[in-house]
Amino acid sequence: MQDNASYFKFSGETDEEWTFLLDGDTFTTSVSGSYQARITLQGGTTALSNTIDYVTDEITSIDDNLLQQAEQIVVDANPSTWVFNLAFLTEFVGDFDLSVVGADGQQKVRSLIQGYVVGEQVPLDLTNLTDGLYLVNVANTSARASIKLLKRSN
Repeated sequence: MQDNASYFKFSGETDEEWTFLLDGDTFTTSVSGSYQARITLQGGTTALSNTIDYVTDEITSIDDNLLQQAEQIVVDANPSTWVFNLAFLTEFVGDFDLSVVGADGQQKVRSLIQGYVVGEQVPLDLTNLTDGLYLVNVANTSARASIKLLKRSN
């Protein structure tokens, strides 16, 4: 770092610290926490910013309370490379809505499953989606369930 340059340090709850020269560098995080910027001007004068609280809503694991509903949705292989075969319990006999939401919160797939019979497998093809975690939501007039799926290439 140059002795006479203006720079700032950005630090958070992880005790990591990032230093940037003030030349348009940016700081991006995907870790929830409280962050502050310490600006050091030429000559050594420093200032500390207000604390910025950042909470991520990205899906980062598949082991949470959604697994309590997993018994309503059975997946033959999770993770999978492209097609997931899903089976549902009696609450979903007949017609129900199925949607897939990505980690970005955007709906990726939506379909109406018609005439479902217990024991059938419903193929869910995620071939055209990027690797990552996806939330599958199913619902009809009497039941609702969700499960997370992990798609990966290898």
